[in-house]
Amino acid sequence: MTKVRHQGRFPYKADLHSHELPNFRAEVLDLSEGGARIRLKASDLARGSVFGFAAFLSSRVNSPFKGSAKVAWIRETLDGVEAGIEWQDLTGAALKALRSALLKAGH
Repeated sequence: MTKVRHQGRFPYKADLHSHELPNFRAEVLDLSEGGARIRLKASDLARGSVFGFAAFLSSRVNSPFKGSAKVAWIRETLDGVEAGIEWQDLTGAALKALRSALLKAGH
């Protein structure tokens, strides 16, 4: 059964890193309050896996947006591997940073 997305999704560019996965780097392609679509060169991820992440969503904010995410789907594309990730248990500060980025992205 496919989950239905209830949040708006906005194009967004940011780098995503993980302290848990060596050499992991991904590019955020779009962002929503529930998760993101990312692109990476090779898949270090498996569907259903959970990993810690950090990303700078704004040049105005010194601290990174960080937390954990669960991999909802993975697919091969001509540009690399894309994955859909769902945020897991974001802190109040992380949610505030995310909402601020989404307001700017949604204009």
